[in-house]
Amino acid sequence: MLFHSDSLREYLESEPIEVADFSVKHPIPQDSLIPDSICSYTQRTYNQISSFYYELLASAITGGKWRGKVNSSYGSWGFFPDVVTEDSVIDSKGVCGKEKCALLDMQMDRYLLQQCRQTFMPQEKVRYFIFKYGIRSPSKRFSSTPDSSLATEVISALSRETLFLLDLPFSVLHSFRSNAFNSLYTSGYNGDKWDNGTVILHTGLLKMISSPEEVLEGLHLNPADFNIIKSRLPEGMSANGIEILPYPVLRIEDKYYNEWLEKLRENNAERLDLLEKERKTRDEYRRKAPKRKLSSEGIKELF
Repeated sequence: MLFHSDSLREYLESEPIEVADFSVKHPIPQDSLIPDSICSYTQRTYNQISSFYYELLASAITGGKWRGKVNSSYGSWGFFPDVVTEDSVIDSKGVCGKEKCALLDMQMDRYLLQQCRQTFMPQEKVRYFIFKYGIRSPSKRFSSTPDSSLATEVISALSRETLFLLDLPFSVLHSFRSNAFNSLYTSGYNGDKWDNGTVILHTGLLKMISSPEEVLEGLHLNPADFNIIKSRLPEGMSANGIEILPYPVLRIEDKYYNEWLEKLRENNAERLDLLEKERKTRDEYRRKAPKRKLSSEGIKELF
């Protein structure tokens, strides 16, 4: 069972969140698929459609600008926010089935620079949208779906089977990372086989939506320092004309944002200087390096 009945009731009986646009228009730009010798066409198409779906939904909810597949001029060091509002940059993540939510160290380093120094864009705040949905093994589920109707089937499934949305500030993300190796809700990796990072476990995502105070305490945060807002998606939203069924939305906000940010800068002063130096070194190298055509082997460089 995803929620205890009392936890679910809090969301269902709450007021719906205010959204900027009730209609999500998914462009389905399949011409931009990146060649991949590992994933099947169906899997690659699904990955792109689902990614764009949640990015566009985040844009519709906040009224922010969707970045799409156009990497900004600030992206030379791999900073690619999905949505940009007047005061925030937002990354969105769709997490299926019992999968974990990965936070790569390199990604978190860029968030840290942006949050503390607005290195890449003028917006100060960093927010992270995690959409949890119930589809398991998409490659199997859509393996027999004709290419001509794949996009519609995926959008329809995501609109029916999204379970909840977590809207988290950087303060919580940073604590997930800081507690990667000593929390019930996370796991960390630091080695040579994969990119180093933190994952929020499936059980951690479920616990966050059902008992956010408990998770915050487990991350050595004080729940009293946050506004914990339990709400739901409003009725009447649609994606390409397909109804989006409402689901719980948890938004966490810093009550004492300025004080927290000042402390974050102080505690990470040396780290920020090192990251800034590394960024400038990489930017200089990339400016001097000859441009080359992206191959599947070179995809990792984008991130």
